This record gives sequence, C-alpha cells and structure tokens, in this order.
Amino acid sequence: MTGRSTGGAGGDRPRAASTRSSGAAQERKLAARPGRARLTPPRPDDRPTLSPSPAVPALAVPEPRRFELVRELGPVAVVLALAVVVLAGLAVLPARTWWTQRQSLNQSRAELAQVEQEVADLKARQELLLTDAEVERIARQDYDLVYPGEESYRLVPAEGAPAVPQNGAGTP
Repeated sequence: MTGRSTGGAGGDRPRAASTRSSGAAQERKLAARPGRARLTPPRPDDRPTLSPSPAVPALAVPEPRRFELVRELGPVAVVLALAVVVLAGLAVLPARTWWTQRQSLNQSRAELAQVEQEVADLKARQELLLTDAEVERIARQDYDLVYPGEESYRLVPAEGAPAVPQNGAGTP
C-alpha cells in the first residue's frame, strides 16, 4: 500500500504511510495540541531559556502561575466544583422558604396566644355581666336608673367652681 486507498468508505482520500515515531516526539506532539494534558512532567530541556547577555545581568523571571489548579486537577474537578456550587444554590431557596415559614409560624403563634387571652378576658367579663349586682351597678352608674320609689339626684357644680370627678376621689 502506498499513499492511496483503493476503495471502501474513505473514497479517494490520501492516506499517510504508517511510520512510527519515537515516544518523546509523539509526546511533544500531544503536548503541543491545545486542550491536551502532558503525560510526563516537563524536563528542563523542554523549556525555552534566555541566553544571558554579557551587558545585562540575568534576572530570575518567575513563570506565570495562572490556572495551575485547573490544569493540575483537570476538567473533572472543575465540573464537580460547579456541581457543588449549583447544588448549594439550589439548597438556598428551600432554606429561605423554610426560614420565612418558620418566622410566619412563630408570629401566628404569638397572635393566637394574644387572641386566646382576649377570649378568656371576654368570657370572664361575660360571666360578670350575667350577675344581677353588675347589671344594677351599670344601670345606676351609666344610665342613672333607680328602683321604683327611689329618687336620683345629680349635683351640678356652680359656675367657676372646680369640677369634682364622679368617683369622688377629688373631694377634700
């Protein structure tokens, strides 16, 4: 077989002759391709070096260390990290909903306790109003009612005289 295919699915496409290259040359080809990881650690002879000039002293220039973590961990670790971030983001919404529901429940419980206290006070007031003594007290105090045969008097202060409260607490 030389350079051409004689048929099949490939058509008349030229095919390169099969030659084996050394392992180091093939490794360099793989490392030169973008997106490919290097199989072995770099050797000192693979790095480009600056030849020192006699007029300018050589300075140690550090290599840029950007994205080293991504290169070392690889794309699988990046995908896992993104998945963790997405899951954490998805957990925030239910947690926030739970927290607001909990606060609303606590507020509703406080309102319920207040309403139950008001109901208990009103029931006690109702029981008091069912007694004859309380009905008589309210009738005499608020409506100036009296039993038959009794007379009711209302004292009106004279003009310029200080007013006396109804409960009599202001009398000397």
